[in-house]
Formats: sequence, structure tokens, C-alpha cells
Amino acid sequence: MKEIIIENKAVFECESLPEVHAIPFLMKQLFSNILHNSLKYASLDRLPVITITSSKEAEINEYSNKVYCHWVKFSDNGIGFEQEYAESIFKIFTRLHTLEKYDGSGVGLALCKKIMQTCNGNIRAEGKLNKGTEITIYFPCDPSDSLS
Repeated sequence: MKEIIIENKAVFECESLPEVHAIPFLMKQLFSNILHNSLKYASLDRLPVITITSSKEAEINEYSNKVYCHWVKFSDNGIGFEQEYAESIFKIFTRLHTLEKYDGSGVGLALCKKIMQTCNGNIRAEGKLNKGTEITIYFPCDPSDSLS
């Protein structure tokens, strides 16, 4: 992705990420797909800034009532989307834009959802039109971790 990052003059801000129990190849694919989307849907009005934050604090996910011990959030300042499409962007072959405007097959985020299901995790998206997108991935607790 080095070429597209340089071409877009993208700025990355990243903090230390948690160690999770997952398949490395799938994590590479997951991160790559999310970052590629942030760059693809960058605003023409500003340089892309992608911020990656995380937490190691356990929390109950309000959408699934599961307890997750780690989350990683990818925030960008791209074109965003209307929140009403937050669930549909994870469906295979779903596109919010025409092929003439943005290339792609509509598979990237669907694959991200499948990867997180494989990890017994979850993925959520929040969009603000013309302001940016936040994709949060949630990882389950390791059985050896305690939730006190």
C-alpha cells in the first residue's frame, strides 16, 4: 500500500495496539481492507488523516451484548456515508457509489465482517457524510484473561 499512501500524502496516527489471539494472515487482510477503504474514499478537499486507536478495557458491546476485551478503531476524515447504510456496507457486493466514481467490487468490507466472525469478534461502522468514517473491530476475551 506504500504507493497509494505516498500518492495520497496520507497521514497515519497510530497508538500501540493490543495483542489479540487471531490468525496473522487474516489480521493483515482485515487491516489492509479497512485502510484501503479509508484511502479510496478520501475527500478531495483535504489530505487523508487516518487515526488508529485501541483499548484493552473490557466492555459490553451494546449491539450484541457480548463482552469484548479489546477494540481497535480506524477513524478517517474522508467522504463518510449516511449512517443509515452502516449495516449494508458489510454485505457482499454492496456499493454506495457507482463504479465510474469509485472502483472496487463491494467485497472488501464483507470480507472484514467474515474475518471478525471467524475470530468470534464484531465489526461496526459509523459514518458522517463529508466528515469521515469510523470502523471499530472488537476482539473477544482470551479464556485465560479474567474479567474482574
